[in-house]
Amino acid sequence: MRLTVFLLLAGIGVAAFAGAETENGKRIVRADETWKPIDMSALSVRPGSALDLSGIHEPGPAGKYGRAVIGPDGGFRFEKRPDRPVRFFAFNAFANHLMTWKESMLQAATPEETRKNIREFAAKVRRQGYNMVRFQGVDLLLMSGKDAPGRARFSPANLDNFQYMLHCLKREGVYFGIDLFSYTGYEKFPNQWSDAVAKRYKERMYFDPEARRMWLDGVKALMTAVNPYTGLSLNDEPALVYVDMHNEQELGIWAAKEPLRAEGVRLPAESAWRSFLKKRYGNDIGRLGKSWNVPVASFDAVPLFSKKDLYAWDARGKDANEFLYEIERGMLDFYRQGLEAIGCRTFATLYDVLGYFRFTSIRRDVPVITAHGYHNHPTANSNPGSRMDQNSIVGNAAVYLRYMSTMRVWNRPFLITEYNAPFWGRYRHQEGLLLPSYASLQDYAGITVHSLAVTRIPAELADFQLGRDPVGRAGQVIAAFAYGRGDVAAARHRVGVALDDAFMRDPRNMNSGVSSEQNRLVLLTGLGVVLDGAVPAGLPPYPALDLTMPPSQGSRIAAQTMFTVPVDTNNVPDFAGITAKLREKNILPAGNLTDPEKGVFQSDTGELVLRTGENCFTVDTLRLKGAAWEGGELRLSNLVFRSSLPCTAALISLDKAPLGESRRMLLVFSTDALNSGMELSADRRVLHKPGTLPVLLETGTLELTLDCSAKLKCFALGIDGERREELPLHIGGGRIRLAIDTAKLRNGPALYFELAER
Repeated sequence: MRLTVFLLLAGIGVAAFAGAETENGKRIVRADETWKPIDMSALSVRPGSALDLSGIHEPGPAGKYGRAVIGPDGGFRFEKRPDRPVRFFAFNAFANHLMTWKESMLQAATPEETRKNIREFAAKVRRQGYNMVRFQGVDLLLMSGKDAPGRARFSPANLDNFQYMLHCLKREGVYFGIDLFSYTGYEKFPNQWSDAVAKRYKERMYFDPEARRMWLDGVKALMTAVNPYTGLSLNDEPALVYVDMHNEQELGIWAAKEPLRAEGVRLPAESAWRSFLKKRYGNDIGRLGKSWNVPVASFDAVPLFSKKDLYAWDARGKDANEFLYEIERGMLDFYRQGLEAIGCRTFATLYDVLGYFRFTSIRRDVPVITAHGYHNHPTANSNPGSRMDQNSIVGNAAVYLRYMSTMRVWNRPFLITEYNAPFWGRYRHQEGLLLPSYASLQDYAGITVHSLAVTRIPAELADFQLGRDPVGRAGQVIAAFAYGRGDVAAARHRVGVALDDAFMRDPRNMNSGVSSEQNRLVLLTGLGVVLDGAVPAGLPPYPALDLTMPPSQGSRIAAQTMFTVPVDTNNVPDFAGITAKLREKNILPAGNLTDPEKGVFQSDTGELVLRTGENCFTVDTLRLKGAAWEGGELRLSNLVFRSSLPCTAALISLDKAPLGESRRMLLVFSTDALNSGMELSADRRVLHKPGTLPVLLETGTLELTLDCSAKLKCFALGIDGERREELPLHIGGGRIRLAIDTAKLRNGPALYFELAER
């Protein structure tokens, strides 16, 4: 593969921006010669257009090949088609948001209109290339409304709409995962969101028998109710691939400033802690005092441990960590026993956001592992005062991906069930090419962007609302091919980090994860962990690995209220030693460009190259070639891009023929987008005012030269895939040359361009 990059460097990591006037130290975004309104009025992808991605996945109905099962390689298969691997390309959707949020608003004036909207939504999910939706907030939807009379007694209208939605998705060939408990649970409150959140269920559930009974009652009602449209309960539904027993429950303890201090939690937590210590020390307070090296009058006088204790290596710290390990493992057992009692037959997962060794140990017999991670999560969503770093995904070597990658266990399916580089991040255009390409390299079982990628009504841009964002939507188009269609090849080799339970439960290691040096391997070859002990029932043996290594010093992970922040390090000598071992084992072939000192990482397939110092990431496959870079000229094997600004560009074969032979191709050119009237700090890190419609797209020029002799035409496309303008395409000498200036298009700027014979 040939790769030459000539860059126009523009301050990697501290992104200033044009299209804004300074007033009182703030930047106010307004339309100008570079930032121009983009037409977002038609959000529904037109059938048969170049953006109709319905052909990527198997036609419906979902479940026609039976349930998802685990194959011999640790990935998903279908029970009636066990010879073919399965991937799930998905997005998150809060069920209540789908029905009532302004960009979706499926709820209409009459039941007939509502069902029509739901049918159209399901069809659009398929046309945008998805074969799975992960539902959150199902508990909130079902318990909302005046017709939800009490605990686990759902709103009949909301239940009917949800069941009809599942039916329509299934008919379109779209599978689903469901959070059994997102945030609010199955009690009825005057204010269903704020009152339920105030109960602190993520912590309360560990100790409160009444909260546990609520979970059991609600889950039983949800899972055993027969869907009148499918004739099946969720227990028996083959289109349901997995359930998350409690979304991100571990953050309840680990994100708190001081754990277990909330009202309604502290007293039962103290009682459980003291009972644990009595059992651990044989009810001998003298033994405890000697162990802790402090005088203690009685077990009833022992205070709750502090957060500082959890990171101490003394006897108190060890006891505190073992106590939490015991209640966290007990929580998992409680949920699974509850599901078994009602006859649940689908995969069930828990603890999906903290990559601590403790949770890898706790999950050792969980058959499906899920993970969440974000690049530059805003501190307060899209509210004034919210802060967001503006560093590059490429520049920090995709730390959020690396952090998630080491939660994977080699002999079972691994799904990323939340990821995003959210608005208003300057470099969010990089994500659609980068994370899905590495997910395909790793052959993950599923990836799920957060959130609400399919919408029908234009709305101003907001943090994670991806369907509103032209940049986010463009990234998902690329992702549908890179990962969903599998254009990026899986790694040729597998490396495992071997973890034994004694190591993972050592207080010096419990609350850290696989090191930043070892997790960089995800950029080079297949990476996962291998656990000691017998393989749990129902799981295949571990696959043959090309290299197994012990864990090095762990990485630190900071827990926030609704997300985590991995603390990255870059020990070049340590990683150089690892890459030397990969070369010695021929995992990295001769000529591989990887150079730890220069921050260059090339996959063992040769298709992916990430250059941190140049802020450049490239993908070079037969059917998809793309790059995220700072602008200037960039050369791939038979393609040259030249851009006037930082961007992501990808050329994709739509007819599955290799680029150069394809007779129908899609070019994606993604830059940046902001709201009109948006007010930001000069460095773009602080949001002062979110702004309004119209959305302004950063325009620029892109030139493309492709080795291809086909006689094609080029069309600028709308967000819906409709051809809006024919552009000149120069053909000759065995090459196609295209020059685009998105500021000068007749119908406003565009992100998509179709190259086709007719």
